[in-house]
Amino acid sequence: MGFHSGVSVETDGFGEFEETLAQYLEKMDDSSISAILKTGADALVQDLLRLPSPRSNISKGSYTHLIDVFSDRQSADGVSWEVGWGKWYGPYVESGTSRSKANPHMKPLFERNKERYYSKMIDQFEK
Repeated sequence: MGFHSGVSVETDGFGEFEETLAQYLEKMDDSSISAILKTGADALVQDLLRLPSPRSNISKGSYTHLIDVFSDRQSADGVSWEVGWGKWYGPYVESGTSRSKANPHMKPLFERNKERYYSKMIDQFEK
């Protein structure tokens, strides 16, 4: 397939965009990027911990509700952050299995509030 002759590309503004990116990159290092990402991860975890379900009527001393185990941790690369379930079976609840349907919590909550998380990270970035 060849180049479609009906397509035009506007290049106005790319120089300014490149300059802006260069200014941001001068200010950034791995630790500041990690701090910004942690701000978003912490906000998501706090919202996840406030979810009303799944709750059960079990009240043994050793029992922990699934919602109470959401947490974040720094990835192996030392920069990015992961948010997840603290119990090994949490992903099975989130995604479902061949024997049980999915009961997603993390993705719907993130999708509803992602603009707020992004806003918090941008505010942290601009400090």
